[in-house]
Amino acid sequence: MTDKPKQEYTVAVQVSSESVHALITGAIEYGSGYWVRFIHEIAPSPEHVRRCEDGLRIPSPMCEGGAYIFRDGEASYAIGDAQHGDTDENHTPLRLDLESIRRGLKAMADKHPRHFGDVVSGRDDSITADVFLQCCLLGDIFYG
Repeated sequence: MTDKPKQEYTVAVQVSSESVHALITGAIEYGSGYWVRFIHEIAPSPEHVRRCEDGLRIPSPMCEGGAYIFRDGEASYAIGDAQHGDTDENHTPLRLDLESIRRGLKAMADKHPRHFGDVVSGRDDSITADVFLQCCLLGDIFYG
């Protein structure tokens, strides 16, 4: 018996801006607060905001020139970590922007296809959102 050559197929999958918007919101509000903290927003210029809007209030990272800046570390930072010398200067800023979203979706599809399938099928939840944010900011899952 001879082995048949393995056939592989590459399929392009589009992820809607609504899905990315929901993932960003879900990660910030529910899924990722145990390992990352939002620091500040870099607003895109007005001409880029107009190109991005499609009826939703589009988060800045989804617009050319816009970004959200995070830092790693538990959300408890604001409560007591500064008293122990753990300040923002001790952490590398993590930038969520269009490029990191593209890289994150690719990493998610390549490394975590079950979670990516949840995005594509509309079955995403706070865990999916957390995986998405980690893939965007870190390239893989390191927390949780």
